[in-house]
Amino acid sequence: VGEQEYRPEFIASSDTVALRKKVSARIDEAIREVEAEISIELADGTTLHHHVDHATGSAQRPMSDGDMEDKLRGLCEPLLTKDRTLQLMDACWRVTEIDDASILASLARRD
Repeated sequence: VGEQEYRPEFIASSDTVALRKKVSARIDEAIREVEAEISIELADGTTLHHHVDHATGSAQRPMSDGDMEDKLRGLCEPLLTKDRTLQLMDACWRVTEIDDASILASLARRD
């Protein structure tokens, strides 16, 4: 799920509305915050179940560098130029070498 899936036109699309009618979500106090669990009942009555002990992005299962770069691109490119996004990404990877954090803020700002 990316930022695009939160846009009003996506949320109101007929496909999304139809899918929402088939889905129910609930909090299960028996699982920890870092876990994820899903059960899907198919049209033929078969139930598929999957459990993940440590969801992607948790301390135990951090995102890969490529996943983080993909996420940054997905969040930034609708707002920043591709070149600016790459500059911001490079600065983020070198954050410990940057003396002035305003450089990051400047790169993250739309022109």
